[in-house]
Amino acid sequence: MANIQPPSPSSAFLNKALLDENVQYFVLALYWWFSKPIPIALLPYMVFSVFHAATFIRTTVLPKMYPPPPSEGSSSAVPPQTQVGKMIQVWVKSNYDRAMYLTAFAEFFILARVILGALTFQNSFLTPILYAHFIRQRYYQSLFTRYAAGKIRENIDKYAAMSPAALQIWESSKRGITAWVGNTIEPAGGARRTTTPRN
Repeated sequence: MANIQPPSPSSAFLNKALLDENVQYFVLALYWWFSKPIPIALLPYMVFSVFHAATFIRTTVLPKMYPPPPSEGSSSAVPPQTQVGKMIQVWVKSNYDRAMYLTAFAEFFILARVILGALTFQNSFLTPILYAHFIRQRYYQSLFTRYAAGKIRENIDKYAAMSPAALQIWESSKRGITAWVGNTIEPAGGARRTTTPRN
């Protein structure tokens, strides 16, 4: 036990930590804490909190409150806590993907909000820069973010095609975004879906 040491804050350790989505959301939460309040920015955290709380109640609270009775003979009756836990599990699995899609679209809406806020001096110019980098990380690590980005791009393509000038601006913007996003981020262990467990 005396040989156990805390992780060394090397560059490799920090890079790995910054690729963890829980760290990303934590760093972003710290920034929101010290920034001018933007209520819509709380939506992703609210969604994640609901699923984390539901899973915690099912896996930790219910077993502590209602420990399984000692097995004396065979009983076909299902304990109430098991029924409640099963209901929570079914609800989480039924609503998980839908909630994560909502969160992904909400994060793009937040990006648009902070860009507009910077242009109208409602928030710092640093905010859209930081949040754009956050979205860039999420794009590589979340299937839901990639789906939302694709749907948003399809809709903008459709409306931009109605005007040659708008289409030219949009095509130039897409090339710039593509060049900025690049392909240098390697998600650890493959693309991760969310911070919330589904089971």
